[in-house]
Amino acid sequence: MSSWLYGGPAIELLRPYAGDPAKIRLINAGIKESHVFHLYNHQWRLEPDDPKSTIIDFISISPQECYTIDFLHGADSYNHMIGDAIWYCHLYPHFHEGMWAYGGYMTN
Repeated sequence: MSSWLYGGPAIELLRPYAGDPAKIRLINAGIKESHVFHLYNHQWRLEPDDPKSTIIDFISISPQECYTIDFLHGADSYNHMIGDAIWYCHLYPHFHEGMWAYGGYMTN
């Protein structure tokens, strides 16, 4: 899983400032496999419109499902972790085959 040989993933890096409101639209456009989306250092509510809903940092997503992830603390996090954050599929074969990425965060 080293990026030394193949390089890092070819993605656009997110570049918000700490505290900026942040949302991700998560879509599983596949037709066969479910995935477990995990984002380090950030939390959101399982049901965004319910203030008593469970706070999570990963979600299982089946084929043809979609979610809007509305971060509780914006581009910052509860622990004020500034820097790169990785997101990936928690199923190891998917992670190993390249289903991961990262984004950088800046301070104010």
